[in-house]
Amino acid sequence: MLKLIVYSIVIMTLAGCAAMDISTQETAVPLGKGVISCSQYLAASLDMPTTVVIEELNIPENSTPKTNLAYTGLRVGYGINEETDLIFRAWGENFSDGMKFNVKRQFRNDGNSFYALIPGIYYSSHKFHYHDQSYQKFEYQDYGAEMQFVYTNIMAPQCYGTLAARANIDLYDQKTVDFDTNNETYGPYFIYHFGVRANLKLSSGYYFLMPEIGAEIVPVVNGYLGVVPVYSLGFGIEF
Repeated sequence: MLKLIVYSIVIMTLAGCAAMDISTQETAVPLGKGVISCSQYLAASLDMPTTVVIEELNIPENSTPKTNLAYTGLRVGYGINEETDLIFRAWGENFSDGMKFNVKRQFRNDGNSFYALIPGIYYSSHKFHYHDQSYQKFEYQDYGAEMQFVYTNIMAPQCYGTLAARANIDLYDQKTVDFDTNNETYGPYFIYHFGVRANLKLSSGYYFLMPEIGAEIVPVVNGYLGVVPVYSLGFGIEF
């Protein structure tokens, strides 16, 4: 019973460590064949342990999903033709890291208006070692897929405005291990969440800045529906 209480307290204390990148940081405008785009971004992430109510850990049923304050990520895009880009991302925060692979495909272009779909797959993990009178290790794993519908309007040659609607599905589990070789695994859980984003791409020569805001709707597993704010800021170069 004491170990169960310790596990519950530590898992709730660690909220903010298991980071999932849910930023868009994209436009619907393709890069063009052979063009490379690299950027670094600071973003709020979805805190995965807060998306599940685990009864065995005495987590309150009315717990709400949360976003972490900020993590840093790296994004690299490459234009394989005039309509399609390949995009790779990697991010990290404290004891968490993850990676994502996306394909952006433009399917419509009406003058200054562009429309694109951006499917993707990703993986994130978190490992934390907790020391008190004994030793515990907490592990989280998350596999997921996403789809984004993105609309961009070129308001000026140096200013692109973008709206995005997105949906994700995650397969998430968490594990606790101690020196007594007691292993407790919770999950896997299917987690569904979706949201909207709005960003501006402000360019000057090869460089660009991309502020972004939005909201994510998260139906907590075994809990209630929650809405969390999402924000990010990217800075990059295209050549």
